[in-house]
Amino acid sequence: MRKRLAVLGFAAGFIDAAGGGGLGLIPTPAFVATGSDPRKAVGTVEFTELIVFAATVVTFRLIIGFESFLWNMFLPMIIGGLS
Repeated sequence: MRKRLAVLGFAAGFIDAAGGGGLGLIPTPAFVATGSDPRKAVGTVEFTELIVFAATVVTFRLIIGFESFLWNMFLPMIIGGLS
């Protein structure tokens, strides 16, 4: 079961990073369907979104470089995500 959840998490993270959405919609119902407490499922997914976002930022930084990064869009997104 854990291996299946790991594959599901990887797929959801890839869809979120590549397409800009989907991380919360894919694993949350899967966690609830496997018997997890809904509050813990939502909290876990929301926490992992931060990790996926950070990995995406690092990847884009390596690909396009720091000087080309749109900081005026990045920082408000971080502040909005914290609220």
